[in-house]
Amino acid sequence: MIDFNRILCPIDFSEYSDHALKYAMKMASWYGASLHVLHVLPPVPPATVSPLAEAGRQLTARNLVAAVARWQE
Repeated sequence: MIDFNRILCPIDFSEYSDHALKYAMKMASWYGASLHVLHVLPPVPPATVSPLAEAGRQLTARNLVAAVARWQE
């Protein structure tokens, strides 16, 4: 039998990735594995770093927390 210790679930906040996250959470629970949820932002050139870019990162962080909270038991 395969034994999973860590599961990586990349998400893009779409309906499809929401289903994938739900499935990954069930798998992590079943195997007693740690689950890592990932969302990648496009790179921002250093010259364009601004409060607006920081606000976007904070919004993404809140969305990640909300996505995981939807499927937690």
